[in-house]
Amino acid sequence: MGLVYAALDFVVTADGWTYLETNCAGESGWIEALTGLSISTAIARLLTHHAHETTDTRHPAATRARM
Repeated sequence: MGLVYAALDFVVTADGWTYLETNCAGESGWIEALTGLSISTAIARLLTHHAHETTDTRHPAATRARM
């Protein structure tokens, strides 16, 4: 998929985990509010760091970033 960030959705039952989907723009604000974890800050740092590393314009992520 070439994603730098994604949120994965699962259903958890007594029988185990079942994968539902991958969200390329998944929301984690509700988890951040409940736990006090700085999830959005960590994601922003990851994306910013990755953007600085992507200097080859032939790289798919660089192309998507300019669209």
